[in-house]
Amino acid sequence: ALPIAVKNIDDHRMAFAVNRTVIEIVENDSQWKDKSYPLPRAMDKDNDPIEYTVHLHNWNSPDGLFAYQSSTHRLRPLRSFDREEQSVYLLRLVAHQRNQMDLSIDII
Repeated sequence: ALPIAVKNIDDHRMAFAVNRTVIEIVENDSQWKDKSYPLPRAMDKDNDPIEYTVHLHNWNSPDGLFAYQSSTHRLRPLRSFDREEQSVYLLRLVAHQRNQMDLSIDII
């Protein structure tokens, strides 16, 4: 028998169903360690695997603020937040796929 491999032609670009997502966090929440927030997923009609990363809006890492949990696709706070210190955090969720340009949406 002669094995024949069918090559995937990536004819569908991945896309998010939303342009941005808003997450509201209660300030000075004593239960912050138990919280996590769902993130939107990019879709690909070819069903090719998609990986994600989360960055601050300036492309820095959100170390010490938030962690992305890839197994659950959720954003987890790494501390309690105080509105008087900072009232808005701008993050960017980036979808990565082999042989395609990255795609991102804002998280506010």
